[in-house]
Amino acid sequence: MVLNVRFVLILILAVKVSSEQWGFLTPINQRPCDTFQQLNNCSNKIEEPESFYQKLNNRLDKIEEQMQKIWNNKNSKGVNINQRPCDTFQQLNNCSNKIEEPENFYQKLNNRLDKIEEQIQKIWNNKNSKGVKMPQNGLPENCLEVLESGKIISGIYTIQPKSSPKPFLVFCDMETRDGGWTYFLNRFDGSVDFYLNWENYKQGFGYLGGEFWLGLQHLHELTGDGEYQLLVEMEDWDDKKVYAHYNSFSIGSENEGFSLKILGGFSGHADDSFWYSAGAKFTTKDKDRCAVSWGGAWWYKDCMMMAHLTGKYMKRLVSDDYRYKIMFWDTFRGSFYSLKKAKMMVKPAHR
Repeated sequence: MVLNVRFVLILILAVKVSSEQWGFLTPINQRPCDTFQQLNNCSNKIEEPESFYQKLNNRLDKIEEQMQKIWNNKNSKGVNINQRPCDTFQQLNNCSNKIEEPENFYQKLNNRLDKIEEQIQKIWNNKNSKGVKMPQNGLPENCLEVLESGKIISGIYTIQPKSSPKPFLVFCDMETRDGGWTYFLNRFDGSVDFYLNWENYKQGFGYLGGEFWLGLQHLHELTGDGEYQLLVEMEDWDDKKVYAHYNSFSIGSENEGFSLKILGGFSGHADDSFWYSAGAKFTTKDKDRCAVSWGGAWWYKDCMMMAHLTGKYMKRLVSDDYRYKIMFWDTFRGSFYSLKKAKMMVKPAHR
């Protein structure tokens, strides 16, 4: 059973925090130093969030490794290291002489962690901790601000960029390259059809917990000021992973055809296949014959492209009939090879 950070974090809190403190949430006027005293010995002063979470992460790494060994050894059905897990986590899980199914146990812990995360957020806000930059309406503008507010778990959050008339949900990656990345494309199993029309691509489609396209309108609201960076991560069917990073990235408005206005500062071992689309307008099957010809939706230039991450999801090498119609990145595996996974994500460039 593969344990994730949310599972491990709640186990740490459960074991380290006394039953009186667990009560789920501490009063907002109580110092986090009191709440997590055994985790973070900080007397009367609040540590900077970065320092606090770094220490927590270091402990998570060790606990995660140990818990992985335990689950592997006991096939996820019991932890018999001279003590039953029912005894070890008795205050968390009243299980008498048997362990609940891991899924049920995890769900209960996950629910408690959600409440604890909310309380930590209130504590940091109350204490005006450094690095927390929030707009007046109390919502972060992007995933980097979510991270800076103390949310260190990758997942779905609500944001509202300055130019957005209302909040919307996004998936935030808090681990890759220092975290704070907002996904706008995620593909890994072909479960979502990407051969859709203009309105779909404008508004977004799919499921934030699975495959999805965030939406061109939201992407413009995020990156329209031109001060964003782009990260593209890809994986082939032999599990080889590569990336392409751009220091500057911006998408135009709908009136500008959601054009790829700014793209520059490339680095990465995938090599640059996106450069060809720079300046091109986005198009879909109900807008342009090129999208129909290539069975997708993209920033086509002169009806061609060197990358096509919204193309048809297939496996490995394809015939000439499907060349350029698949999910490909020309400088990584070429235009006859359909990739296994692709992600596109953005975050502010100068913070």
